[in-house]
Amino acid sequence: MVDFGHIPNKGEFIETIMNENCPAYVRKRTLTPKKAAKVIRKAGGKVVLAHPVAYVHEDNFTDEDILKLVKEMQPDGIEANYLYIDRNGKIIDETNKWNKFAKENNLFVTVGTDFHKKEGVYKEIGFVNTDFKLEDEVIDKIIENMEK
Repeated sequence: MVDFGHIPNKGEFIETIMNENCPAYVRKRTLTPKKAAKVIRKAGGKVVLAHPVAYVHEDNFTDEDILKLVKEMQPDGIEANYLYIDRNGKIIDETNKWNKFAKENNLFVTVGTDFHKKEGVYKEIGFVNTDFKLEDEVIDKIIENMEK
């Protein structure tokens, strides 16, 4: 109120307070996947390439691009068990493809989900409202790989 004389809308606030050369601006820093992998390993963590299906459908990566990324960062695993939901709400299941990729590239697999809205109101996590299931052996192996 002091700075604006009124309650600013989101755009006015961001442009006046948070953009570059503004009082609350924080410069974003990024790491290359290779550097991020090095930092994670140094900290004793496991390196996992998250949701490759999203790279394909959002960033137009090819399978060759994903393979190049894997060779560069040398992850321990890949999030192969992931249902991608596009902007139109269509569920894209490429789990078989990415599990095969993991096996061919000696990577363990993980499972992951994002928050999605049910009926536009309530957030849910997981594979709710799908018939997606993982076998108990797959779940046990994921847990085992993460504990190593």
